[in-house]
Amino acid sequence: MKLIMRIFAFALIATLQVLLISSCKDSKDDEDVLGTYEVAIQSNGFMPVNMTVPVNTTVTWTNKDASPHTVTSDDDLFDSGSINSGGTYKRQFTAAGTYTYHCNIHPDMIGTVIVQ
Repeated sequence: MKLIMRIFAFALIATLQVLLISSCKDSKDDEDVLGTYEVAIQSNGFMPVNMTVPVNTTVTWTNKDASPHTVTSDDDLFDSGSINSGGTYKRQFTAAGTYTYHCNIHPDMIGTVIVQ
C-alpha cells in the first residue's frame, strides 16, 4: 500500500510541475510572435514611417490629429477610407512583402510596412 501511495504522490507531483511550468509561460511570448504593432497618425505624418513585422501581424493606425486621414496602399490592396480624429484602422498582413502606403487627403504623408 505504501508503494502505491508513493507512486500516486510522485505522479501527482509530476503532473503539478508540468501544469505549473506551462502556466508560468511568459504571456509576451505570444505577443512577440503575433506582435502588437501601432502607427500613430499625428502632425500630418505616420509614426513610425517604416516598420517591419512578421507575417500574420495586425497593424493598427490611430489618428491623433484633429483632421481626418486615410491609410491607402500605393498598389490599391487596402484603403481605410477617412479616419476621423481618434479613429483607428486595422489591417492584418498575411503575406511577406513590402507594402507602401499614403494618405489620400495629404499625399505627402507616406509609410511602409515590411512583412517578413
